Amino acid sequence: MKSAWYTPSGPLAVIAAALLLVPACRNDGATAPAAPASALRIYGHVAEWAGRDVGYSVRVSIIMGSHLGQETQTDGGGNYELTGLPAGSDVIQALDSFRDERDAQSVTITSDTRIDLLLQPSA
Repeated sequence: MKSAWYTPSGPLAVIAAALLLVPACRNDGATAPAAPASALRIYGHVAEWAGRDVGYSVRVSIIMGSHLGQETQTDGGGNYELTGLPAGSDVIQALDSFRDERDAQSVTITSDTRIDLLLQPSA
């Protein structure tokens, strides 16, 4: 009578198959892939032209360039963040439509980039 250990589908065959897969699972020192370029962000602070906090939410938008149409709102402290951006060149604008004040700056992002904006009265 043959033992189940020696059959092609027995426990010994399963163990042998598992041992063949172990080398494919080893860590050969390879590093994880780099973060995708789309993980970049533009962030900063928006204040009045005199440097005081605005005190309410202001819209921050990309009005020209690679990420045209991306926008966000500042938090209560005037901070903003646009995330998930690939590298590129843009014009970013803070707009306070309540008082018709704005500031725009050109920026080229190749890494996380801080841009602080000061609202200026429109002429």
